[in-house]
Amino acid sequence: YIEPLADIYETEKEIVAGMEIPGVSKEDVKVNATEDGIEIKCEKKDEIKEENKKKGRYRFERTYSGFYRYFSLPENADVDKIEANYNNGILEIKIPKTGKEMKKRKEIKVK
Repeated sequence: YIEPLADIYETEKEIVAGMEIPGVSKEDVKVNATEDGIEIKCEKKDEIKEENKKKGRYRFERTYSGFYRYFSLPENADVDKIEANYNNGILEIKIPKTGKEMKKRKEIKVK
């Protein structure tokens, strides 16, 4: 798999990820989310068949391409309300925040 380039930014209300995935249809793109992360997969398969009986030629080719990307999500991501839109080779994923603060962290001294 090829790892597509991604632009990720965060606003007060959401996290937005944009990725360039050229040459695929919307049906080829799969987005799965868990509480820990979000996975973007794209698999495209093409077959070309040519036959010319007069010239004694036969050609059969298969091509396969794929994209894969995984992002960890912060604890305040609302995975139930994630939206994904694909338009003109750009996949945009919007991940709303729950409004809950992330868990507090405490530094532990190493002795």
